[in-house]
Amino acid sequence: MQLVGNSHISVFSNGCVRVDMPNETVHTHWVGALEVDHFFSDHPAAKKVRELFRAESGWKLLMLGNHDLFHIALRSSEVGLTAALDQMLERYHVVFEEFAALGRFGWLVGVQQADNVLLPGFTADGLLALSRQFVGSLTAWCTARGVAVVNPLPHLLGENGRPDSRWLQSDGLHLKPDAARYYFQAIAQETGVVLAPRHASGAAFEPESEHESYCALVVGELALPPSRSDSGALVPRVLQFARTRLAERGIELELGADDDFVGSGLFDSLDLVEVYTFATEARGEELDFDVSLRELDTVAKLCVYLERRSPRPAQASLVFDDFVCSMRSEGKEAEDADVRIARMGAEHLNRLAEAIATSLGGERYGFPLYWLALAAHELGSTDRGVRWLDEAGAPTCAFPVSTERLQRARDRWSDVRTPGGTLPHARAFNIVSDAEDIDALQAILRCYLMTFGPQDDAALHVFANQRVDFVTHAVLDEVAAVGLAPESIADVCVHALALSTDHAAAANLCIGRGAPERAAREASRPWVPNAAALWVRNT
Repeated sequence: MQLVGNSHISVFSNGCVRVDMPNETVHTHWVGALEVDHFFSDHPAAKKVRELFRAESGWKLLMLGNHDLFHIALRSSEVGLTAALDQMLERYHVVFEEFAALGRFGWLVGVQQADNVLLPGFTADGLLALSRQFVGSLTAWCTARGVAVVNPLPHLLGENGRPDSRWLQSDGLHLKPDAARYYFQAIAQETGVVLAPRHASGAAFEPESEHESYCALVVGELALPPSRSDSGALVPRVLQFARTRLAERGIELELGADDDFVGSGLFDSLDLVEVYTFATEARGEELDFDVSLRELDTVAKLCVYLERRSPRPAQASLVFDDFVCSMRSEGKEAEDADVRIARMGAEHLNRLAEAIATSLGGERYGFPLYWLALAAHELGSTDRGVRWLDEAGAPTCAFPVSTERLQRARDRWSDVRTPGGTLPHARAFNIVSDAEDIDALQAILRCYLMTFGPQDDAALHVFANQRVDFVTHAVLDEVAAVGLAPESIADVCVHALALSTDHAAAANLCIGRGAPERAAREASRPWVPNAAALWVRNT
């Protein structure tokens, strides 16, 4: 399932999970200030939507419309309100028919901004009236064409037609994640798919400015856990499932995490098994019925039991809160967050860069560029890191990062020492790794062999310790796999030694997790985590 659209898609920032299929991913994507005209001009945001929807066999829900109301209002001064509205609706019909042809498509209706908007000839009430007319006309067309319309506005608007302040974030524009419950209700009614929040209520970040809203949306594309204290958040998912079981029997009850659903008689034995089964499968575990379900008489007790029975591994290395801390804090707290962000890896770097590129609207925002710079430099792509760092503080950048913050990054980068120490059979450019993870080593070998040739004065040094023969065969196998003769490859040196800090100090680049990372950091030498990162460095 895909939930895609403009910035109002942030109502789903707690993440979504299907209650009936908890292991199936529900994707949410923000694609910038999306307008219907983007689908007629080959805009990057429209390209992204088409790419996502064409690859999705399930439901495809698009949040679109808020910005187009402004265009209708502006166009009305030229051709009249009726003609401007009809012209916009015609473009929507074309786009919606395109997506409806892909199967299971629907429109997500968002709240309309009306206050603090200056449009000639329109008051706030006039713009809201136009919004109701637009939504009504497009809804009627969608209903006739079999396009689902997910419209929770009756639950979210006050008597004055404006969004109820209880549901608005502190920026006064976007909805709080708690308001997602009404979208979930409307989605279930229109599609039959029952959704619940993936993370706990209140875990989501509330932006306090335009800059923070933008940062939250682009970082949201990384799909990170909100915080280290909430990397799983099973409770809200189990609660939603339990409430749905009650609703199916006609019992409308806002069941709480600590409410007794056994002693109260709300759930029978079959219900208990169903709830337990859902909670266990939501954690990706096998069922174990060697347990007294009647003693686990609240959702909180059940979830605590499952966590204690099979604790999760180490906490996530990177979470959404790291970016919030980087953006809002100073001193050591911010520096520690920046270190974690810098180690996000090539995959997250590329996704963040894509989110920024897709949202192009004529402005560049400081902190997302700063985060790209940190990650690029950590991956060994110094040129790109310096370029993004310069952009993050440029006067032309919207909300540039402070000069002091950028200078601290430059100072840290200059702390990397020049090569020193000793390295057997050294060349002009030396990469070091080890044989601890043979699968990772094979990927590094392939990338190295495809990047460098015998004309390059370079060498990959693999510290194999007691596994020299094993590693030598792995090298020869990889050479054969890429179709090269041994004499036509760049040098590969296999050492019957353990990788040391002294070896890393003499290298130009260390690659791999574990010993290579530790040695590189102790020696203040450049380090990249994997073969993909080596490609980033050389492209």
